[in-house]
Amino acid sequence: MRGFVAILAAVLVASSAAAQPASGLYVFIYRPGPAYKTDLPMREQPAMSRHGAYMKKLFDEGHTFAAGPMTDTIGGLLILRAASAQEAAALLAADPGVSSGMFAAEVHAWSPAFRSDQPLPKAP
Repeated sequence: MRGFVAILAAVLVASSAAAQPASGLYVFIYRPGPAYKTDLPMREQPAMSRHGAYMKKLFDEGHTFAAGPMTDTIGGLLILRAASAQEAAALLAADPGVSSGMFAAEVHAWSPAFRSDQPLPKAP
């Protein structure tokens, strides 16, 4: 029985480590949720100002690496730093855009394989 418990513990630790990238980076992908009003542009959605204030808070706290709306579809993307997958999930759950149902979102651990030392281009 001890051998089984030891193996189970090793598997759980390994799977937890796999879910937490060494980079500490996570990606949030936002898509329209059940409360998204299709007759309104994204910037006019009722929860958008609260979502925007939350995005600014994450930026001010140093979590945000890059964020913004999609330009070819409704939704957005956020790349952020978090200490763990649990912290990333909690940050996503606290987003008023998600808790209001305006957005449905998913979080993924992310480990960039390629990167540039060049800064991201500025928004138009």
